[in-house]
Amino acid sequence: MKLSTILWLACGCAATLAHAECPLDVQATPTRADWHAGEPIEVNVRIANRADRPAALALAYPSLGGQGHPGIGFSLRPNAPLTASTNAIESVLQIAPRAALDVHVYANKYLPALPPGASRVYWQLEIACLDGKGAFLAPGKFAGAFTVRIAAGALPDAPAVVARYAQRLDASDPQQRREAIEALSNMPDPAVLPALGKVYQYGYRNDALQALRKFDGHPAAASMLVEILATADAGAARNALRIATGWKTPLPPELLEQVAGGTSLPARLALVDYLAARRSAANDALLQRLAADDDETLAKSARAALAKPAPTR
Repeated sequence: MKLSTILWLACGCAATLAHAECPLDVQATPTRADWHAGEPIEVNVRIANRADRPAALALAYPSLGGQGHPGIGFSLRPNAPLTASTNAIESVLQIAPRAALDVHVYANKYLPALPPGASRVYWQLEIACLDGKGAFLAPGKFAGAFTVRIAAGALPDAPAVVARYAQRLDASDPQQRREAIEALSNMPDPAVLPALGKVYQYGYRNDALQALRKFDGHPAAASMLVEILATADAGAARNALRIATGWKTPLPPELLEQVAGGTSLPARLALVDYLAARRSAANDALLQRLAADDDETLAKSARAALAKPAPTR
């Protein structure tokens, strides 16, 4: 049974003490054995209800964690500690008696630099388990291992891989869209940047922005950040410039000038924060211009930035 056929409900339940066994079985299996470095290593997680009554899970994608349980993790050593889930949005997932659901996660999110050759990958999953009436049972804890082989050298046709997942962004099944976003977000090849722009346009702004962190100094990534700034609200503008501030490579001066001369006040205010974090003679000159701007809110922010000592980096 595909995830699209399962009923998703808003999780408004509170955890209660319960000791009944979780009636689920879980297997995690890569969709194939051979991969290239930088390719999304797709792992099918099959969650089966072995009981003759409905069961449910409280979880959030992509971690599969929820209600204080960390979800899934992958490691090159057995029994590695699971990282706590940081997902904020959880759902209750209903599974019919003797039915199963399949969901895809991507191992290279957890193991971004698997070496060439064969690797034994150990997985663990800890999830919140409920009965069909929403009562919490004992947590489900599962573990296993599989082997993947990574070919030496770069991904030979990154644009084709990107295109395959980018097509799924238009799928009618929302879970297919989320899986595609997760796959694209974990690709390190710059060929993915246009697809990340599409992810942003489709409303998954944080996913797209976080994925840009790994493209420090890449011209297309820098241009994408500036393009986002041109149309962003205040929150998205701050997040975009936060990504740029975290890069070791500064944004090109012509892109800074483009933001400074634009009409978006949130973008220009975010630019002040960026310039204040990266003080230099050129950036201070741009701050001086912004301090004389007709918009008093912008000018005041720039003057305050100039009045502070330059931070050490």
